[in-house]
Amino acid sequence: MEVIPEKVYLDDACYLPHHAVFKGNDTGGKIPVIRIHPENLHLQHILWRPDPVAEVRDYRLLIVVYGTTSAPYLALRTLIQLADDEQKAFPLGSTTVRNNSYVDDILAGGHSLESALKTQRQLVALLGAGGFELSKWAANVPELCPDGEASAKLFHDREGVSTLGVLWNPADDCFALRVTPITRVTGSIKRTVLSDVARFFDPLGWASPVLVYGKVFIQKLWMAGNDWDQPLPEQLQSSWTRFAEALPRLNTLNISRLVNFDEHGAVELHGFSDASSCAYAAAVYLRCTDVSGKVSVSLLVAKTKVVPVRQVSVPRLELCGALLVARLLDMTARGLGLSGIPIFAWTDAAVVLAWIRSYPSRWKVFVANRIVKVQSLIPPRNWRYVPSADNPADAATRHFTQ
Repeated sequence: MEVIPEKVYLDDACYLPHHAVFKGNDTGGKIPVIRIHPENLHLQHILWRPDPVAEVRDYRLLIVVYGTTSAPYLALRTLIQLADDEQKAFPLGSTTVRNNSYVDDILAGGHSLESALKTQRQLVALLGAGGFELSKWAANVPELCPDGEASAKLFHDREGVSTLGVLWNPADDCFALRVTPITRVTGSIKRTVLSDVARFFDPLGWASPVLVYGKVFIQKLWMAGNDWDQPLPEQLQSSWTRFAEALPRLNTLNISRLVNFDEHGAVELHGFSDASSCAYAAAVYLRCTDVSGKVSVSLLVAKTKVVPVRQVSVPRLELCGALLVARLLDMTARGLGLSGIPIFAWTDAAVVLAWIRSYPSRWKVFVANRIVKVQSLIPPRNWRYVPSADNPADAATRHFTQ
């Protein structure tokens, strides 16, 4: 920040029509290193004084500051430009910055400790060339934490590290969910129920078999016609109480972060779908076979949807589930850069398999449109039948049919 020179004052200076507010300086923030182009400095004029008794003067900000609308874009765009500029010198670091940057975090790794260390060194050098300093390291091995005591504390922290809203414990190398207990159970109203369900955060759907019940419950509550502040009917209140009391058990759920991905082995994506009269679901797994023939299967992502209020037949809902898993498989393959590997989709509805393996023009509009979309994502030859008892997606819909 600098005082505006007299020679660059504009003829017409515009300020927002509000009273000035002076805020103390925060010395613990990030060190800003992204400078504004001189031609745009006139857009960042502020009124400021170094102490309460000093005269208020006009200043202009020389760097990108948080709080402006363009700040998130400019920060990420600068990182991408830096990665492009340093591509030849640091190829691994450049690729990592472009593909693994999330807001102000970089989430990356390697198939071995050596490759991870090499990527780390390139990241530090690449970002250092732009004036950025990496900090707050967290890893499942201490060799990747160069910050001494601060990183050691982070590495052994049993509470874990928040990663895109998901809790990761580096010591155990596991992901965990943290569900806030529902405090107001008895005498619940529609307003509090909606607020409680909206707080559930499970971006990868690992707790879908449990949390889908909250989605279905909201639909039932809406169909009951309750006002916002009207107590729940006795039957719905009883169901909500049982759900709320069981919900904290999700805090004991741990999901291994490690996927036994062998770059020299065989890798396949498998997706499963299922539907009931209340919801339909999809789950995607990665199946890896190493050079010794050992097979490992890992859950990657799952998703659930509530069926429409308008009654739809179960076979059509099964087709909606098939479309959901097809989209989920396509998104997962593209997101992980696995588009060239074998992809298989599984359903326990024989009628859906018959639809997918036929010409869409044979069927009515609802079925035909979804068949076209499914076939464009997953070839019909890659669809398989799985018995309901062996279908993992059935876990998210089973309790609605019992």
